[in-house]
Order: sequence, then C-alpha cells, then structure tokens
Amino acid sequence: MRVFDAQAAHTFTYVNKPSSGRPLRRNEVKSGTTAPIVRYFYSMNGVNLGDVGTDKVKSRVDYRAGARRLR
Repeated sequence: MRVFDAQAAHTFTYVNKPSSGRPLRRNEVKSGTTAPIVRYFYSMNGVNLGDVGTDKVKSRVDYRAGARRLR
C-alpha cells in the first residue's frame, strides 16, 4: 500500500507478508531525497512487540510490555 502525505511531502509505502513470517516494513521517502527511511514493525499473534528503523528514533513500543501481553 502506498500513501502520500501532501502536507509533509512524504510518501509512505507499507509492505506486509504475514505468511512469510516477516515484519511489516514501512518505507518513508521525503520529497527531494532518494534514500528511504525504513522501519520494521514486529508482532506476534496480533500483539505489537516492537519496531526498529534507520531513522534513529527510539522504538515506539515497549518490547517487555509486548512480551507480557503474549502470555
């Protein structure tokens, strides 16, 4: 799925292949740049466990709390 944020001039592309066991991947491209910011979102059984990316932003999800919700 591809989404364009006209106000911020960013394009977001989401790739999700749950059958392959891979995390949801989001590519963000700012207008005027060529290198995307890539962020991976990890989940299991519908519970968000965490995320990691090339944008040097701390995870938005607490891994420990996510793991507790799996019990």
